[in-house]
Amino acid sequence: MNGPDSEEGRLGDGRFNPGAWKTGEVLRVLVREVNGPAKPGMPDCGKMIYVELEDGRCTEQRRVWSPGDEIASLEDARASVAPTGLVVVGLTAVYRVDGRFEPHPAIVTLESNEKMGRLPRIQVLDVQGKNTTPLGIIDKGLIAYRPENDGSCLRVVHVDDGGSVHSEGRIDLSRSLPLWGEVKLGTASPPFWVNEHQALMPVHGISRDDNGMLVYSIGLSRLEYGRGAFEVYVDPDPLLTRGDFEGWPQLHPEERWAMYSTGGYLETRDGVEYLCLLVSVGDCRTVVRKWPMKELEERVKMNSKH
Repeated sequence: MNGPDSEEGRLGDGRFNPGAWKTGEVLRVLVREVNGPAKPGMPDCGKMIYVELEDGRCTEQRRVWSPGDEIASLEDARASVAPTGLVVVGLTAVYRVDGRFEPHPAIVTLESNEKMGRLPRIQVLDVQGKNTTPLGIIDKGLIAYRPENDGSCLRVVHVDDGGSVHSEGRIDLSRSLPLWGEVKLGTASPPFWVNEHQALMPVHGISRDDNGMLVYSIGLSRLEYGRGAFEVYVDPDPLLTRGDFEGWPQLHPEERWAMYSTGGYLETRDGVEYLCLLVSVGDCRTVVRKWPMKELEERVKMNSKH
């Protein structure tokens, strides 16, 4: 089912974990750029780059954010287009606090066709956590994040226009941990809603190999929403594993074999709709992998309840 690597996703070495959204034929990307590994115990700090791609070609790119004295790093952009046409981008803002580093969920909101000169106002939540994921079609202010030291359980909150945060429940990925995610599961890209109640939600999982090395995989889940609550079913078989990228470089090969996908989009070719994920391997480079949506829906038994 894995499609070939696409040049469309090659954003340049050292750029990884991009959030993505499409406006017509233009693919817009907000991506992290890191020039090399940080010292042990330090975050891999880098710039945020805005990129436009059309027909597989880069037509625009510019730096829109750089590390400062307060926020040491912005990481893992996840973008979702709300019904209003606004794009909600979830980020992890890493703060310097008394000689240590604290991750906080953060949100940026912009127009879908906006050409960024600089990153708009960053709204940082007063909680610690990562995996900030806009949930899309349900509500532009509804996001999920994974609290620090809370395993594979995501908190769901509503952020109103005034910045107030209201609890809306949780998404418990730990109820069906597959072997490829036995250490931890988290969100990959934001979910793709196929009807009012169900979405395909890519996830990343962490396991350990025979040498104890942390190994990342990417898989798929079915997210269900009804009566104000979320349920999730995780496919026991992964979409992508280390074997799909054997020999690819890693930024921290002594610590982990890393692979993430924080961005994706839908496209239709020859009457077939595809899910396209921007897959970042090794915190070093990003490519696109594509799958027919119908195959993925069958894989996670979509429409099995509603």
